[in-house]
Amino acid sequence: MKEKVRLFGKKYTLPELQEVVKTNDNPDIEYLGEDLDYICDNSTVEFFEDYRISFRRRKTGDLADLYIRRYGNNRIELLYVYHIQRKKAKP
Repeated sequence: MKEKVRLFGKKYTLPELQEVVKTNDNPDIEYLGEDLDYICDNSTVEFFEDYRISFRRRKTGDLADLYIRRYGNNRIELLYVYHIQRKKAKP
């Protein structure tokens, strides 16, 4: 899959992010967890599951949620990325 995802200013392919999920040893980002958000299982459309995968930027603590769709035939599709910047401490 050639699709690239931009997390914290750096581009990753979905297979690269899957490797981060497996090993969690990337120096830039940390895998925080995965949640199943939605399942579509009816006769009118192809079966799929939507997942939210959470990452944290190790350097700043900023968060990002990556939303993907997994189909029954092992196909993966990027839905969108949601970034959450950590608030700066007030002096």
